[in-house]
Amino acid sequence: MRKISFLDKLTAVLGDTGGDSVLPCIQDLVTNGLQTSRLSPSDGVPNRQDVTQYLAAWSRVARLDENTCRQWLSEYAVALLASISKTSPSGIRHSTKSNVKYICSS
Repeated sequence: MRKISFLDKLTAVLGDTGGDSVLPCIQDLVTNGLQTSRLSPSDGVPNRQDVTQYLAAWSRVARLDENTCRQWLSEYAVALLASISKTSPSGIRHSTKSNVKYICSS
């Protein structure tokens, strides 16, 4: 059985025209997570919350509703962003929920 990627899940929730709104930078981030080795030493390394807020803001532009955004982004954050965080999976889910709520309401 083929494992469904986060990019496949995201494309599915976006619907028929959604795949067109997934920019290459979003595709890379959703597929590979944050690759700190690709950043220059002089760059500040974004933390998990920064990446979560970035993806939540993009999701809003892509017209995902808050609940759908929260669902896929929570799974993604626990699976791929936990490597840049010291927070537990339950803490990551809670923080993601709060971040999505904040971004969607602003």
